[in-house]
Amino acid sequence: MDKMVNLNIFVKTAIITTLIFGVGVWTGLWLGDEKITSLESTMNSLQDDINNAELQFLMFDALEKNASCNYMIQTANSLGEESGKLASEVEKYENTQKIDDAAFYILKRKYTNTLIRDWLTLEKIKRTCNGSYSTILYFYSNKQCDKCEDQGIILTYLKEKLDNELLVFALDADMGVAAVDALRDSFGITAYPSTVINGKVHNSFIDKEDATKELCEFNSDFAICS
Repeated sequence: MDKMVNLNIFVKTAIITTLIFGVGVWTGLWLGDEKITSLESTMNSLQDDINNAELQFLMFDALEKNASCNYMIQTANSLGEESGKLASEVEKYENTQKIDDAAFYILKRKYTNTLIRDWLTLEKIKRTCNGSYSTILYFYSNKQCDKCEDQGIILTYLKEKLDNELLVFALDADMGVAAVDALRDSFGITAYPSTVINGKVHNSFIDKEDATKELCEFNSDFAICS
């Protein structure tokens, strides 16, 4: 009789444990899908802003330059906010999910291409309208990079200090994205981490002091400049 009671307890415990495990797996998958949907929504919003900026360039010659530039700088601010939000969401997802998640991998490739389009658009606005904001292309690797985490911390610190006056575009060199490979070859990137600050290449880790100096040479009015 005791054996039968113990067996029943064991069976019930096993069923409950299985149910809890199943709910946990389902919840994890649901949260993963929810994050993917959130990332897609943010990325679509950024793509809309990029398309809007490209349309503005088509109208540029037909409108008064000053009026067009005022609007374009506002668009640049919007692009900076959207790309920053998207980058933050991608980073959080990478920190909580497996990197080999197939759905995330596909989305990240699209995100990377969108990010490069964003950088190109912002660079064009800056040249055309004498924008005062800085841009940094940050090339990193998840496979072969001892100082990438430290570099990311420094760039995050500078971004927090400068807000929309600094736009950072982190590019994963391991993704095999053709546009990233083309940029890497164009700038002569041979090591990770590497940065391109306002067009100037730093083919190695750059510390906070040197990065600050580089940014202040571009715009001495930045809050970090003394």
